[in-house]
Amino acid sequence: GYAPEEPPGRVSLAALQALIAPDELPHLARVFAEWRAQPDDQRRDDVYRLLHADGAERTFAGREVVFARRPDGSVRQILGTLTDITAQKQAEEALLASEEWHRTILRSAMDGFVLVDAHGDMLEVNETMCRLTGYSEAELLAMRLTDLDARMTADDLDAIMQDIMAAGEARFETQ
Repeated sequence: GYAPEEPPGRVSLAALQALIAPDELPHLARVFAEWRAQPDDQRRDDVYRLLHADGAERTFAGREVVFARRPDGSVRQILGTLTDITAQKQAEEALLASEEWHRTILRSAMDGFVLVDAHGDMLEVNETMCRLTGYSEAELLAMRLTDLDARMTADDLDAIMQDIMAAGEARFETQ
């Protein structure tokens, strides 16, 4: 969001502090302290939140190495790159929120719930399913759908799996 001339190619500490999100400054101070002790040939990877020219915060993956030191050994220059990973971070946060929503639904469901793979092997079950079947979670996760109902045939399982593939879900009862 910045023009090529702003910020300059050589970013000073003051310019960097002006670009970084205000609550990120303690993190930046820790990074600077770690750079002082870091060997010159060691790359450092980190994540930073910076302010875009429009004022919005963006998340960046940084990759840096100490480029030059002063005669006293303190860091004079850091050579690094920044990659905008804002969209990736937003996607990760959305996925985490979705997973939490999924877990909440499963915990509170009155019906037994089973997540299965394409072969009918159980990957996830809720507490209600355990209570309804009398099996522990570990026992159910070692089973296939056909193990829950002695009358379920391979053809029945195939039909259920076709429903799942077509609609994303299937409802069925076991005996």
